[in-house]
Amino acid sequence: MAFTDLPPELAACLSTLIEELGSPDTHDAAKMKLEHLKVVVEEALSKDALNMPKEVEALTTMSQGVPPVPNSSSNAAVIPTPTSPPPPVPSSSMYVPILTFAFDPGEYNSKSLSIYITAGMENIIDSKDSISCDFTETSFDLKVMGHEGKNFRLFKDNLAHNIDPSKSKYLVKQSKIVIKLAKCKGEFSYDHWESLTAKPGTKKGKKDDPQASIMSLMKDMYDGGDDDMKKMIGESMLKSQRGEKMDMDGMGGDF
Repeated sequence: MAFTDLPPELAACLSTLIEELGSPDTHDAAKMKLEHLKVVVEEALSKDALNMPKEVEALTTMSQGVPPVPNSSSNAAVIPTPTSPPPPVPSSSMYVPILTFAFDPGEYNSKSLSIYITAGMENIIDSKDSISCDFTETSFDLKVMGHEGKNFRLFKDNLAHNIDPSKSKYLVKQSKIVIKLAKCKGEFSYDHWESLTAKPGTKKGKKDDPQASIMSLMKDMYDGGDDDMKKMIGESMLKSQRGEKMDMDGMGGDF
C-alpha cells in the first residue's frame, strides 16, 4: 500500500504497523487493532489523506506508547484548573482601640447617657451591618469589623453604675456611632454619672452613711410627698452624692 499523500513520519509508522499484521509474534488483540487501523487508513486515503479521522491519530499514538488525547466531546473527566485563593479577611482578633469619644451623662433624672464616637468613623453607615455591641450590667463591648480595612473596638467594664442591658442600644449615623446606656433607677431618681467608669479599686454598691437616720426620714418624705417635694429631695440627694452640703432649709424641714 502507498502512503505518498501522507506526511513521511506518519507514512513510515503506518507501514511498520501494517507489516506487523503478518508477524506470528503479534497477539490477537493487537492484530485486531492493526487490522482496524488498516481499514481506516484505506478509507481515509480514498477520501482525503490530509483530513484523517481522529481515530487514526488515536491508534497511531497508542502504538507508540503515548496515551491518546481525549476528544472534547467525550465524557472523559476534566481536571479543574486551580483557582486563586480569596482575598484575606481582616482578623477578628486584631482591633484598633477606640481611645477618643465624647461622654454625655445626661440631665438630672435622665433615663440614659450617651457616648459619641466619630474618630475613624467616616462613612460608617456603609459598614452598619458589620457593627455589634454587647451589653451587661457592668460593661459594654462595641466592635466594628472591616471598616476601611480595619477592626475597631471600644470595651469598657467596671462602669461607674449598673446599666439595664435590655434597654441599652447603639445607633449608626452617617459618620458617627452613638451608644445609649440605660441608667438604673436609685432610691429617689435615676443614677447620676460623673464618669463613665468607676475609679480603680472602687466597688459599686451602698456606701456607709453617717446620716442614715436623716436619709431614712428623707425617704419617707419622698414616698409620701408630691411631685415638687420628690424633685426637691432628689436634687438634695444628688448634691449629697457629689459631696455638696444638703440644703435642709430649702426643703422646709428643721434639721
